[in-house]
Amino acid sequence: MAFYSSLSRPHWYRLLRVQVLRLSIENRQETCRLAFHEQKRNWRQFASANGNAAGAADGNAVPNVEPSGTEQSSKEPNDLCTLESQRKAVLDRMIRVDHAGEIGARRIYDGQLRVLGGTPAAPIIHHMAEQERRHAEVFDELVKRYRVRPTALLPLWNLAGFLLGAGTALLGRESAMACTVAVEEVVAQHYDDQLRELIALEKQHASVDGDVGPAGAAKSPEAQLRHYIRQFRDEELEHKDTGLEHGAELAPAYRLLSFAVRTACRAAIFVSERI
Repeated sequence: MAFYSSLSRPHWYRLLRVQVLRLSIENRQETCRLAFHEQKRNWRQFASANGNAAGAADGNAVPNVEPSGTEQSSKEPNDLCTLESQRKAVLDRMIRVDHAGEIGARRIYDGQLRVLGGTPAAPIIHHMAEQERRHAEVFDELVKRYRVRPTALLPLWNLAGFLLGAGTALLGRESAMACTVAVEEVVAQHYDDQLRELIALEKQHASVDGDVGPAGAAKSPEAQLRHYIRQFRDEELEHKDTGLEHGAELAPAYRLLSFAVRTACRAAIFVSERI
């Protein structure tokens, strides 16, 4: 205990970084090991089925033949581990940033309702807030299902989202709607980028795993995430249209406000993907 108490804060930070890195490496190695053994079992079943079918046609049974240990150790583990590691990294990054974004959006509307709750704009904001709350609940479930680490900045986005919503609402209904338009525009673009990336990821795995058919594709994490992202993107675009219909462009210094909010949202996305 005396040893740790004698360390300065930078030393504590370096020790924590080492521990986090070690746990991350161990988790990645375990994921790769499981993926390799699963692929090995599939290969054996495939080889057995094809070998027996060929043997039956020739009147002779073909014994199961596995590739040599040298071939297995030099090709299968490295390729599969790399592929699965990349796949998990992409999915974790997407779920992490979307989880943070939907929580931040929900808090923006909470802040707007705190200021404009008794005004005619309240029902409109409340409807959009309920949709954002449902989005956040879905990503909460995805974080738990796929064991994704949420962003470390989640408390900051909770506070920043509320302050952004309340601050723009204090400037008037039009400024609140301008904030909505700017946020939803960036989120919709972000979701479009993710949809393109998910489609490319699915094609990459289909080329490695073979054609699994519609039923298998529908069960993949990429397909599930793509379904939610497409649905949520359409609802975010509806929010943007709602803001424009209710006077967003009439807000004071609309262009400046919109630029500032869009820049802040893009910065939050960039950071949440990495921390």
